Amino acid sequence: MSYSEFELIRRCFVDEGLGFDRDGVVLGIGDDAAIVQPPNGMAIALSLDTLVEGVHFLKHAPARLLARRALAVNLSDIAAMGAEPLCFTLGLTLPESDDGWVAEFAAGLKIGQGIDEGTDIGPIISARQAERIAGFLSDGPAEGATVLTGGQRAEGAALEGGHFIQPTVFGGVTDDMRIAREEIFGPVISALPFDDLDEVVARANDTPYGLAAGVFSTNLGTAHKLAHRLKAGSVWVNMYHAIDPAVPFGGVKMSGYGREGGTEHLEEYLDTKAIWINAD
Repeated sequence: MSYSEFELIRRCFVDEGLGFDRDGVVLGIGDDAAIVQPPNGMAIALSLDTLVEGVHFLKHAPARLLARRALAVNLSDIAAMGAEPLCFTLGLTLPESDDGWVAEFAAGLKIGQGIDEGTDIGPIISARQAERIAGFLSDGPAEGATVLTGGQRAEGAALEGGHFIQPTVFGGVTDDMRIAREEIFGPVISALPFDDLDEVVARANDTPYGLAAGVFSTNLGTAHKLAHRLKAGSVWVNMYHAIDPAVPFGGVKMSGYGREGGTEHLEEYLDTKAIWINAD
């Protein structure tokens, strides 16, 4: 969300008498902009664009707020090994160079309205985001990647009134390409072959992000070793996107400060006080 969009929402709350100002959230542009001013030094949690709003926040937020690790910037992550695409990132590493089955699977996904039974891929949330995804679809081939399936907007009578993108799989992708390093937030992945686990770890961790990773393997011992070596806040083995309020969730590096869920969530909003008493 841009600052202007956030300000529009804030004004709507204020105009309706909902007291958004009392929460102390005022976003703006400039060195003197008040990014976050929680009342009485209270901690807050936000989800921001890492390279824009997140960096701006870190520049202006009160030092005590950052010391509490109360900011949650949940964005791009690392690549995973196996047959499951990451919903937050763009990479899918494969233990062999044959990526045709990935494209075949993606091509078989049903595109449709989100409320329709059997829909696998629903509409993109806005025209603006659809345009952003279309930019990635153009950048991939321009940088040398091959479109294995998809790569276009999805159209048809049943899709009128929405913004739909064909499930897209890129092949021939190198780690320095934009589609392999930036978050797309759309039905687009890159198939990235590898030779051994050391390569997987090195390439997966070569990113400023680290929210979550997925590992798919028939060898549980290998999966354990890989999970420990991946620099991510969550690692799912032979499954993906399991969330439970009792389990802490959050990222490392530029994917977040602090945790949501579990006792760690509560501790983010608490201060430890030491009381010394002389009973003499």
